[in-house]
Amino acid sequence: MQEYRFYLQISYLAFKSYYDDVAHYIEVTSECGQLLRIHARHFIGFLTHQGIQGLFVLNLSAEGTVVSLSKQIVA
Repeated sequence: MQEYRFYLQISYLAFKSYYDDVAHYIEVTSECGQLLRIHARHFIGFLTHQGIQGLFVLNLSAEGTVVSLSKQIVA
């Protein structure tokens, strides 16, 4: 299993355009420099009126499918 950490900050309206129909994937760069394309549906549970903001951890299977996506609490 592969683990990637990345920071994401996106407004509600910008995210809505990704989720609705403009572009279904959000591109982020992990802390180790890896470019990741993650389907917007994986972020729905983190969406607030302000958008999505925070440090996330993405776990992928050996085949590259999403196993888990979690938001980390930054102290």
